[in-house]
Amino acid sequence: MKGFTAEESAAFDAAVASYDKFAQRSDRYYAAGATTNAAKKFFQRFSVDWSRAWGDLAQVANSGVTVTGSTKTVSTKPLTIELDPRSVDVVVLRRCLDESGRVVTQGDTVIDQPQLVLPHFYTIRMEQRPDESRWRSGVAEQEGTC
Repeated sequence: MKGFTAEESAAFDAAVASYDKFAQRSDRYYAAGATTNAAKKFFQRFSVDWSRAWGDLAQVANSGVTVTGSTKTVSTKPLTIELDPRSVDVVVLRRCLDESGRVVTQGDTVIDQPQLVLPHFYTIRMEQRPDESRWRSGVAEQEGTC
């Protein structure tokens, strides 16, 4: 966290912890393979763009796909940290994830996922709005291998 203020470092830590909780809960909805009212409310409350997050889950669920298994965080670093109490606080994370433990299934068939074999970088935009105490997660965008 060299070059960041104590306030920026604290925001980074809070955003990372919030993203970890978000990802764990989101993973449960993908493992269930269904769109539920609980999932919709979750994404509305904790997503930067809830309709995109909800739509991604719906696409998977409507295709009869489930995603189970674990991911391991290899590293997490801040790309940017912008704190503005009059606007939206933004922390952009760059995270290296090992998703080799993921299993994607459609019906009874396991679907090969070669993009999950090697760890990849993901960029995630986290936002905290001035009238909220929680961080909201953007959709993780996959990049190259780490």
